[in-house]
Amino acid sequence: MVLYLAVGVVGYMAFGKNTEADVVSQIAAVRGQSRVVTSIQALLASFIVLKTPLIILPLRTLTLAILCLDINSGDLSAGKNAALTLALLVCVYCMALALPDLGKLLELLGAVCVMPLCFVVPARLSWAVEEPRRTVSCLVMGLAGLLVSALSLVSMVV
Repeated sequence: MVLYLAVGVVGYMAFGKNTEADVVSQIAAVRGQSRVVTSIQALLASFIVLKTPLIILPLRTLTLAILCLDINSGDLSAGKNAALTLALLVCVYCMALALPDLGKLLELLGAVCVMPLCFVVPARLSWAVEEPRRTVSCLVMGLAGLLVSALSLVSMVV
């Protein structure tokens, strides 16, 4: 989150209303392929690669549950697990090809799903689990998530 926030803030500070969807590419086009730009690209690439298991692992379990298979993905053999992962990645790739404007969809999903999952859900879980409850911090975190989500939706429309 800190990496994305830093790159986003730098992009908006540098380009203002002319900021494009891919801030890193825009910085590279203006500043050239310097060491700093290469470092930013490497950090973002590592983030994308390293977050993939966090997406695929729950997706495998969810897929098995949707198919009404009473099997945990950890109970599958290595070959079946790899085949399921490959099938899921192929499905994701096919959906990406089928969508005419993937960038707009990702903006929408970020505003509607990612922000609430990053702020609202953890705040609610924290409020339910922790004793004594930290009501103020949970409310601030939850409201911040709702505000960022709403602002993201507004920025898509404008």
